Amino acid sequence: MKLDGTVIRHDTSLLVVTSRLHSKRTAMCFRKSGFSNFRLMTSYEAQRSPLARSNRRSAFPSFKANEKDYEDPLNRLRWGLDDTIVALREILAIGVYRYRGQV
Repeated sequence: MKLDGTVIRHDTSLLVVTSRLHSKRTAMCFRKSGFSNFRLMTSYEAQRSPLARSNRRSAFPSFKANEKDYEDPLNRLRWGLDDTIVALREILAIGVYRYRGQV
């Protein structure tokens, strides 16, 4: 395989960035394609900067901070439902990929 004139062999070391929910299907596709030396990165957390959120102030006098409660049970239920739907979609996608012989 060529990428911008660089030859990528199946034993080339690769770092693949994907979401946590897509990681299984991504790994299956890379293995099926013959790649043996790859690593999946599924999460990244930046180090906190010196200007942490609590230290920042708005330059606009009319600005009011958001007082939304992220521990609200309805929000947490909605976010959990969103994750469940995405996970079910991934399970279905893996089944379709297997049926087509892509993994």
